[in-house]
Amino acid sequence: MSPSGYAASAHANAAALLRRQRLERLLLRLSSEGSSDVEAQAARLSVASKALRDYMSGVPMPEAVARDIEWTLALPVGWLDGQTGVE
Repeated sequence: MSPSGYAASAHANAAALLRRQRLERLLLRLSSEGSSDVEAQAARLSVASKALRDYMSGVPMPEAVARDIEWTLALPVGWLDGQTGVE
């Protein structure tokens, strides 16, 4: 792999990690609001519970899914990727 390929791969891994960390924050918030099991959280996020488990175990979340979750929870576009000033 070329040096630029390694850089792109490292960037993709960092982006996926950040997205997963932000998803974990959302799940904590949902839990504090009463959605404590995966099925309830998945329903609130409008994703399948298996997909949510996959994302939390390290399967990369597609861009379209990230934007749908943000829309569903009225978060700014790019929030899961840390692209907004909103925490």
